[in-house]
Amino acid sequence: MKRNRILRIKSLSNGLIAAAFALVCAQFVSCEKDKKKTDTNYTVIAIEVENSSSSISTVKATVQGVELASAKYSNSGFTVKLPVPDDDLLVDELMCTLDGYGLSAYNGNSLSGYIWYYTVNQEEELTIGQYWYFDSNITLNDSEDGLSIDISCKQGWNLLYFTTKDLQTGTLTSKKISGLRWIYLDESSFGLNKKSAEMRSFMDSSGEKLRSCIAKNLKK
Repeated sequence: MKRNRILRIKSLSNGLIAAAFALVCAQFVSCEKDKKKTDTNYTVIAIEVENSSSSISTVKATVQGVELASAKYSNSGFTVKLPVPDDDLLVDELMCTLDGYGLSAYNGNSLSGYIWYYTVNQEEELTIGQYWYFDSNITLNDSEDGLSIDISCKQGWNLLYFTTKDLQTGTLTSKKISGLRWIYLDESSFGLNKKSAEMRSFMDSSGEKLRSCIAKNLKK
Protein backbone atom coordinates (compact mmCIF):
# COMPACT_ATOMS: atom_id res chain seq x y z
CA MET A 1 0.00 0.00 0.00
CA LYS A 2 2.83 2.31 0.93
CA ARG A 3 4.58 1.45 -2.34
CA ASN A 4 1.44 2.34 -4.34
CA ARG A 5 1.21 5.67 -2.53
CA ILE A 6 4.85 6.40 -3.39
CA LEU A 7 4.21 5.58 -7.04
CA ARG A 8 1.16 7.87 -7.11
CA ILE A 9 3.18 10.67 -5.52
CA LYS A 10 5.97 10.21 -8.07
CA SER A 11 3.44 10.18 -10.90
CA LEU A 12 1.82 13.35 -9.60
CA SER A 13 5.22 14.97 -9.18
CA ASN A 14 6.27 14.07 -12.72
CA GLY A 15 2.98 15.43 -14.04
CA LEU A 16 3.48 18.74 -12.22
CA ILE A 17 7.04 19.00 -13.54
CA ALA A 18 5.84 18.32 -17.10
CA ALA A 19 3.09 20.90 -16.75
CA ALA A 20 5.50 23.47 -15.34
CA PHE A 21 7.98 22.75 -18.13
CA ALA A 22 5.25 23.18 -20.76
CA LEU A 23 4.23 26.48 -19.17
CA VAL A 24 7.81 27.75 -19.18
CA CYS A 25 8.23 26.70 -22.81
CA ALA A 26 5.00 28.45 -23.79
CA GLN A 27 6.15 31.62 -22.05
CA PHE A 28 9.56 31.37 -23.73
CA VAL A 29 8.05 30.98 -27.21
CA SER A 30 5.69 33.87 -26.55
CA CYS A 31 8.60 36.08 -25.47
CA GLU A 32 10.51 35.14 -28.60
CA LYS A 33 7.56 36.14 -30.79
CA ASP A 34 7.13 39.42 -28.92
CA LYS A 35 10.83 40.10 -29.22
CA LYS A 36 10.66 39.49 -32.96
CA LYS A 37 7.83 42.00 -33.30
CA THR A 38 9.70 44.77 -31.50
CA ASP A 39 13.37 44.21 -32.27
CA THR A 40 13.32 43.89 -36.07
CA ASN A 41 11.86 47.31 -36.86
CA TYR A 42 14.01 49.09 -39.42
CA THR A 43 14.09 52.85 -39.92
CA VAL A 44 14.60 54.28 -43.41
CA ILE A 45 15.73 57.91 -43.55
CA ALA A 46 15.84 59.75 -46.87
CA ILE A 47 17.08 63.32 -47.41
CA GLU A 48 17.58 65.47 -50.50
CA VAL A 49 15.53 63.25 -52.80
CA GLU A 50 16.49 64.00 -56.41
CA ASN A 51 13.80 65.01 -58.89
CA SER A 52 11.56 65.79 -55.91
CA SER A 53 8.02 66.99 -56.50
CA SER A 54 5.75 69.22 -54.45
CA SER A 55 2.89 66.89 -55.38
CA ILE A 56 4.22 64.16 -53.07
CA SER A 57 2.38 64.26 -49.75
CA THR A 58 3.01 60.78 -48.34
CA VAL A 59 5.48 57.95 -48.69
CA LYS A 60 4.30 54.38 -48.10
CA ALA A 61 6.03 51.05 -47.65
CA THR A 62 3.86 48.34 -49.20
CA VAL A 63 4.22 44.60 -49.80
CA GLN A 64 1.89 42.92 -52.30
CA GLY A 65 -0.29 46.01 -52.16
CA VAL A 66 -0.62 45.88 -48.37
CA GLU A 67 0.52 49.00 -46.53
CA LEU A 68 3.07 48.31 -43.80
CA ALA A 69 3.92 51.89 -42.87
CA SER A 70 3.61 55.46 -44.09
CA ALA A 71 5.26 58.81 -43.41
CA LYS A 72 4.79 62.44 -44.31
CA TYR A 73 6.95 63.66 -47.18
CA SER A 74 8.43 67.10 -46.53
CA ASN A 75 11.55 69.09 -47.42
CA SER A 76 12.43 66.50 -50.08
CA GLY A 77 12.72 63.70 -47.57
CA PHE A 78 11.02 61.33 -45.15
CA THR A 79 11.57 58.93 -42.26
CA VAL A 80 9.63 55.67 -42.15
CA LYS A 81 9.92 52.67 -39.85
CA LEU A 82 9.47 49.22 -41.44
CA PRO A 83 7.59 46.79 -39.17
CA VAL A 84 7.59 43.03 -39.30
CA PRO A 85 5.29 41.94 -42.17
CA ASP A 86 2.52 39.43 -41.54
CA ASP A 87 3.36 35.82 -42.36
CA ASP A 88 0.91 35.71 -45.27
CA LEU A 89 2.99 38.37 -47.08
CA LEU A 90 6.13 36.22 -47.05
CA VAL A 91 7.19 34.31 -50.16
CA ASP A 92 7.95 30.67 -49.31
CA GLU A 93 7.16 31.64 -45.69
CA LEU A 94 10.61 33.22 -45.60
CA MET A 95 11.01 36.58 -47.35
CA CYS A 96 9.48 39.59 -49.03
CA THR A 97 10.48 42.94 -50.49
CA LEU A 98 8.83 46.31 -50.93
CA ASP A 99 6.61 46.96 -53.94
CA GLY A 100 8.18 49.07 -56.66
CA TYR A 101 11.73 48.23 -55.49
CA GLY A 102 11.62 51.12 -53.03
CA LEU A 103 9.11 53.41 -51.36
CA SER A 104 5.81 54.34 -52.99
CA ALA A 105 5.10 58.08 -53.36
CA TYR A 106 1.51 59.32 -53.06
CA ASN A 107 -0.31 62.52 -53.90
CA GLY A 108 -3.23 62.25 -51.51
CA ASN A 109 -4.66 58.79 -52.13
CA SER A 110 -3.19 58.45 -55.64
CA LEU A 111 0.08 56.68 -56.40
CA SER A 112 2.32 59.19 -58.18
CA GLY A 113 5.60 57.27 -58.46
CA TYR A 114 8.41 55.52 -56.60
CA ILE A 115 11.46 56.60 -54.66
CA TRP A 116 14.55 54.53 -55.32
CA TYR A 117 17.95 54.34 -53.64
CA TYR A 118 20.62 54.20 -56.34
CA THR A 119 24.05 55.20 -57.65
CA VAL A 120 26.02 54.98 -60.91
CA ASN A 121 29.79 54.54 -60.65
CA GLN A 122 32.60 55.60 -63.00
CA GLU A 123 32.29 52.31 -64.91
CA GLU A 124 28.65 53.21 -65.59
CA GLU A 125 27.44 50.36 -63.41
CA LEU A 126 24.02 50.95 -61.89
CA THR A 127 23.46 49.93 -58.26
CA ILE A 128 19.99 49.87 -56.70
CA GLY A 129 19.55 49.40 -52.96
CA GLN A 130 16.47 47.36 -52.14
CA TYR A 131 14.94 46.46 -48.78
CA TRP A 132 14.28 42.77 -48.16
CA TYR A 133 12.77 41.08 -45.13
CA PHE A 134 13.95 37.60 -44.07
CA ASP A 135 12.23 35.55 -41.38
CA SER A 136 15.52 33.90 -40.40
CA ASN A 137 19.24 34.53 -40.81
CA ILE A 138 20.43 33.95 -44.37
CA THR A 139 24.00 33.43 -45.63
CA LEU A 140 24.42 32.65 -49.31
CA ASN A 141 27.34 32.66 -51.73
CA ASP A 142 26.18 31.30 -55.06
CA SER A 143 25.04 32.29 -58.54
CA GLU A 144 21.82 31.92 -60.48
CA ASP A 145 21.48 32.49 -64.23
CA GLY A 146 23.90 35.41 -64.55
CA LEU A 147 23.36 36.85 -61.07
CA SER A 148 26.26 36.46 -58.61
CA ILE A 149 24.92 36.39 -55.05
CA ASP A 150 26.93 37.04 -51.89
CA ILE A 151 24.74 37.94 -48.92
CA SER A 152 24.79 37.58 -45.16
CA CYS A 153 21.52 38.83 -43.70
CA LYS A 154 20.04 38.85 -40.24
CA GLN A 155 16.45 38.07 -39.39
CA GLY A 156 14.48 41.21 -40.15
CA TRP A 157 14.86 43.94 -42.77
CA ASN A 158 18.11 44.16 -44.73
CA LEU A 159 19.40 46.49 -47.43
CA LEU A 160 20.65 44.53 -50.46
CA TYR A 161 22.60 46.03 -53.37
CA PHE A 162 21.84 44.97 -56.95
CA THR A 163 24.54 46.07 -59.43
CA THR A 164 24.43 45.75 -63.22
CA LYS A 165 25.89 47.32 -66.33
CA ASP A 166 23.89 45.68 -69.07
CA LEU A 167 20.60 45.11 -67.21
CA GLN A 168 20.98 41.43 -68.02
CA THR A 169 23.64 40.14 -65.64
CA GLY A 170 24.89 41.51 -62.34
CA THR A 171 25.76 41.04 -58.70
CA LEU A 172 23.80 41.03 -55.48
CA THR A 173 25.49 41.71 -52.16
CA SER A 174 24.66 42.70 -48.60
CA LYS A 175 28.03 44.44 -48.23
CA LYS A 176 27.55 48.19 -48.07
CA ILE A 177 28.11 50.16 -51.27
CA SER A 178 28.76 53.84 -50.68
CA GLY A 179 27.43 56.81 -52.59
CA LEU A 180 23.80 55.81 -52.98
CA ARG A 181 21.22 58.59 -53.12
CA TRP A 182 17.45 58.84 -53.38
CA ILE A 183 15.54 59.70 -56.54
CA TYR A 184 11.85 60.15 -57.30
CA LEU A 185 10.59 58.45 -60.46
CA ASP A 186 7.25 59.74 -61.71
CA GLU A 187 4.74 56.99 -62.44
CA SER A 188 3.45 58.74 -65.57
CA SER A 189 6.76 58.18 -67.37
CA PHE A 190 8.11 55.30 -65.30
CA GLY A 191 6.36 52.60 -67.29
CA LEU A 192 6.77 54.30 -70.66
CA ASN A 193 10.49 55.03 -70.61
CA LYS A 194 12.40 52.13 -72.20
CA LYS A 195 15.33 52.37 -69.79
CA SER A 196 12.99 52.38 -66.81
CA ALA A 197 11.18 49.34 -68.17
CA GLU A 198 14.50 47.52 -68.58
CA MET A 199 15.48 48.43 -65.02
CA ARG A 200 12.19 47.10 -63.67
CA SER A 201 12.61 43.90 -65.67
CA PHE A 202 16.13 43.43 -64.29
CA MET A 203 14.94 43.94 -60.71
CA ASP A 204 12.03 41.54 -61.25
CA SER A 205 14.26 38.81 -62.63
CA SER A 206 16.95 39.40 -59.98
CA GLY A 207 14.40 39.00 -57.21
CA GLU A 208 13.18 35.74 -58.72
CA LYS A 209 16.76 34.49 -59.05
CA LEU A 210 17.42 35.28 -55.40
CA ARG A 211 14.33 33.38 -54.31
CA SER A 212 15.23 30.44 -56.56
CA CYS A 213 18.79 30.34 -55.28
CA ILE A 214 17.69 30.41 -51.63
CA ALA A 215 15.14 27.65 -52.25
CA LYS A 216 17.77 25.55 -54.01
CA ASN A 217 20.24 25.89 -51.15
CA LEU A 218 17.63 25.15 -48.49
CA LYS A 219 17.03 21.75 -50.13
CA LYS A 220 20.70 20.77 -49.83
